[in-house]
Amino acid sequence: MARRKDNLLKDIMDLLMVLPWWCSPIASIIAYVGLGSILPTLLPVENPLFLGISRGLPHLAVFFALGAPDTNAIRFLQYSTQETVTGCTKWH
Repeated sequence: MARRKDNLLKDIMDLLMVLPWWCSPIASIIAYVGLGSILPTLLPVENPLFLGISRGLPHLAVFFALGAPDTNAIRFLQYSTQETVTGCTKWH
């Protein structure tokens, strides 16, 4: 039996889709603050590689902040499709 490769981002998105809707915006705020403010100050800037990473992380943080509406939209589309097919709605 073949094992699937672990994909951390997919696992996090699956977890956020199972949790209540308000966990997703909280996780995106934590990721935005962590990637935009905290992590760049922890990297050593003497190394040119880490200097480039620390300058690019705040720009990457915006994509994580925009992830919360996406997971909620995917969840809404899944439940609306389920309601169309089965005739019942299941909201968390």
